[in-house]
Amino acid sequence: MVPVSRRSKKKGKGGVLITAAVIAAFSGFALFNFARATGEEQKQVVQEERIPVSTAAAQMKIFQESLELTGNVKSRREVAVIPKIPGRIIREIHVDVGDRVTRGDRLASLEDDVILAKIEEARAGLGSAGALVHQARARRDVLEKDKERLEYLLIEKAVARQQVDHIVAEFRAAVEAETFAKEKVREVEAKLSQLEIVLKDHKITAPVSGYISARFQDPGSLSGPRPLVAITSGEEVKIAAAVTEKYFPRIVKGMAAEISVDAWPHEVFHGEVSLVSPLINPGTRSGDVEIHLDNRHGKLKPGMFARITISLSTRNALAAIDDAIVRLPGTGAGYLFVVEQERAVQKNIKEGIRQGIYTEILSGLTPGEDVIVRGQNRVRDGSLVEKSYELPSLENSTES
Repeated sequence: MVPVSRRSKKKGKGGVLITAAVIAAFSGFALFNFARATGEEQKQVVQEERIPVSTAAAQMKIFQESLELTGNVKSRREVAVIPKIPGRIIREIHVDVGDRVTRGDRLASLEDDVILAKIEEARAGLGSAGALVHQARARRDVLEKDKERLEYLLIEKAVARQQVDHIVAEFRAAVEAETFAKEKVREVEAKLSQLEIVLKDHKITAPVSGYISARFQDPGSLSGPRPLVAITSGEEVKIAAAVTEKYFPRIVKGMAAEISVDAWPHEVFHGEVSLVSPLINPGTRSGDVEIHLDNRHGKLKPGMFARITISLSTRNALAAIDDAIVRLPGTGAGYLFVVEQERAVQKNIKEGIRQGIYTEILSGLTPGEDVIVRGQNRVRDGSLVEKSYELPSLENSTES
């Protein structure tokens, strides 16, 4: 048998080992909890880092709603000059493309030998008809005197009634002959007048003032239905544009329009809506409008590409700086952040029109809220922020 003292020694040594193991386990667990707590504290410190941002208070601003259109400059009046007399040889053309003409200036001449011969013939006929009138008038005068003398003698019963009736009949025939001769004169005069008009038509003149924009024929060609030249009046121009169905009902005649062209980048031309189509094109879902402009300065040339701005309305609305808005890719929906109690709060908004650096906010924001305009791409909803700079109020800005 083992002595009692030796068993006691073994039992005491085992208890010490167990106690040491327990102490070590508790120490390790404590160290683990301490390390984890330290990590959580460090993580919390990272999450609560203040993000520097710049802000601007949301304010009301005057918005000018306008419609942007494009179109091509055209002459309001362009005339194709067609000779009235077909089948005549064009003897001479007196103008060329680019020439400035005034109404009444001669443009071309047609061969007029045939018409001149007809005019000479008509004038000769007029002379013959005039001679017949003189003859008829002379005979009528003679017969009138004979009639008066015989009627007096009939009263005195110095002549027979039959003789008086005979002279009266001759007198009436002379009067009718004179009337017929006069009608013949008038007929020849009318024919001569027509021939002289036709002769004038052999001299082709400008019906309007402007410049020659095109020439279609050369000397030696036969006149016909084809135009000789085209005259464009540049004193007033027009721009045709298509307005989408959404905005078309808001366009009315007389609205002011501003026009810009690339040829004059620093100049704005002013016109007005002069024509509004009564119909919507079912294919394009748009309606046609026409803007007329005074072009006496001659700066606008037909064919120029024009940008048109038509003012639709003016209203006072809540505004935010456009850079403050974060837009979701592919949807166009936008949101922004405001600062509330040093934290970023996400606001889903509905946008209106844009004007300069500002966007109209239709809903989701109230006046006076502190909108983050710089640094918003770094923050999230609930992020702790620090305002490093506050922009001036929108109402004090002159940006349009």
